[in-house]
Amino acid sequence: RINSFSAQGLSNLALSFARALAAEHMFFQVLAAQAEVQLANFKPQELCNLAWAFAAVAEALGRALPARLLGFLGRALGDTGQLRTFNAQNLANLAWSFATLELSDLRLFRNIAE
Repeated sequence: RINSFSAQGLSNLALSFARALAAEHMFFQVLAAQAEVQLANFKPQELCNLAWAFAAVAEALGRALPARLLGFLGRALGDTGQLRTFNAQNLANLAWSFATLELSDLRLFRNIAE
């Protein structure tokens, strides 16, 4: 059923589960896969919420899955120039998500700083 959710729905699901501290690994694994499929449909706020949610549950899930998703997001955002449409809060939340997972994406960070 998760493949019937819109990008906004996926983002909302991730936020809800993270805020409820419901870090079910299989759920987040399926959510990550679906988010990757729908990446082009996410608005900046939705992407940042997704990144925040995965970073917030990283301790409970283990770092591998959140790091994989954020790595994918970082590469995709670095390649598309989509960061230009992000507001300051979006950029701060995205940077926080990467920092929380101790992930370094120099191209993404340079683009955030510009």
